[in-house]
Amino acid sequence: MSVFSQVPYPLDRYPRLSHKVPMPRYRLNYCEVLEFEGQTAGEVVPFIAVSHMMGGESELKFVRRLAIEMCEYNGKNYCYSNRHRLARSMIRNGLLECVD
Repeated sequence: MSVFSQVPYPLDRYPRLSHKVPMPRYRLNYCEVLEFEGQTAGEVVPFIAVSHMMGGESELKFVRRLAIEMCEYNGKNYCYSNRHRLARSMIRNGLLECVD
């Protein structure tokens, strides 16, 4: 007997969503203007890491290096304790914005 057969209410009784919920769209204004979709603004870190020459590091090291680069880029402060704090700093300093 399967665990799923013991469910008191069959799952097919619940309505299924027939449409996909769109993810927010973000615009990155760092060196060039790029747009991407992500669940949160913190998704900017893996988006940048794909094309960055130093993207093979651990995420914590990469976020720190990215914060240093951005600080040199426009002279503003960036928090780099995790990807979400870096994204908030980027939004505050005008490098990242939610366009959708």
